[in-house]
Amino acid sequence: MGPKTPNVTVFYDADKSITIDTIATGDNGVYTLPFMTRVYRDVTRIEVTIISSGSISSIEYPYCGSTPKTDINIKKYAGPVGACTATGITAADDLLYTVLNKATWAYCYEITIPQNNDECLYNVTLVDLAPIGGIGTYKVTTVRETLCPGRTVYIPGPTKSFNDAPEGSIDATVMGYGYYSGTLGSAKDGAAVKR
Repeated sequence: MGPKTPNVTVFYDADKSITIDTIATGDNGVYTLPFMTRVYRDVTRIEVTIISSGSISSIEYPYCGSTPKTDINIKKYAGPVGACTATGITAADDLLYTVLNKATWAYCYEITIPQNNDECLYNVTLVDLAPIGGIGTYKVTTVRETLCPGRTVYIPGPTKSFNDAPEGSIDATVMGYGYYSGTLGSAKDGAAVKR
């Protein structure tokens, strides 16, 4: 009977887990176990159980997908001030919005990480250099924050007056980096206003 080695339990995909028996190297060497990140997705915890003797000095869990999906989507709207929410967006238009009755208006940016993405995105940045209503360069997340698959955020642009129209169509661009892979994802979309 060989030496007893630590067990590693990986918790993933909300309510699943798998226990992996490690192999003793006997020389303080590195034991590598291929781990299918496309099967065991959304790892939330790794737990080590020491049995009798044996030890683990460190664990690395790299994401090594060959072509990870790091998609990000944007839809730029123009519409009434206050409409930049999941329910209010129906009052805006994603192509051409007509400002009536000397009302105020603003752009709205709907940013979505598709549900089927392989990883979360960090350092997400929105850029809209439209000279009248654009938001400029806006940090949606910091380097330490992420937007994960299935998440949608709404970011309102500055309030503009009736006399500030017309403008567009000018694209807004959003970009971010895969949390594990570092792969850049980006998208762009435009909208315009008239009076």
